[in-house]
Amino acid sequence: SESVQHLQDLQPQVSFWPAGGGDLDPDMQPSKGYYLVGTFSQWSDPLQMQKEGPDSWTAVITLGENRWEQFQIWLDGDEKRVLHPDTLGASRNCPVHGPEERKECYYSCWHLDGRPVMKHVPVQVEDAAGREEGNERKGCQMVEVLDEHSRDVGEPGDQYKVRLRIAGRYRNVDWEKLPERIH
Repeated sequence: SESVQHLQDLQPQVSFWPAGGGDLDPDMQPSKGYYLVGTFSQWSDPLQMQKEGPDSWTAVITLGENRWEQFQIWLDGDEKRVLHPDTLGASRNCPVHGPEERKECYYSCWHLDGRPVMKHVPVQVEDAAGREEGNERKGCQMVEVLDEHSRDVGEPGDQYKVRLRIAGRYRNVDWEKLPERIH
């Protein structure tokens, strides 16, 4: 009907760019590969990422005693060509910037946090003063509890696969906890 067609015309159009909006400039590409470096290696001895599919590179890191790790990705293992998020303590899937010299983005790192997260949960409570008067009152109070079900919660020694994906000019970094230790 005419009204259905009118509604379809008003819906926003979604564009999909399979090539990610064009190719990366040659100076934004490595010649030898992508390398992961961070707190897990005391910011030295970059770990080469392995190609996993046509546009994906991965590396496995092990969670240290503090249960969190920070990292950047260096093109060709060179600290003058750093891929990084735009902020300190960035989570997965945030925009990737660079390459830039490390001195320009020193504090801009991804933050893989294996510690449980505190969250506020509402709990029903009875008001003791109300009970004494024979007039039972109930309410809601916020209580902090540990969220042990976060997908990143882990113990020292647990391993995570960090993945860099590239689609044309668009880049993405994410990670996943591995179910078993691989090395």
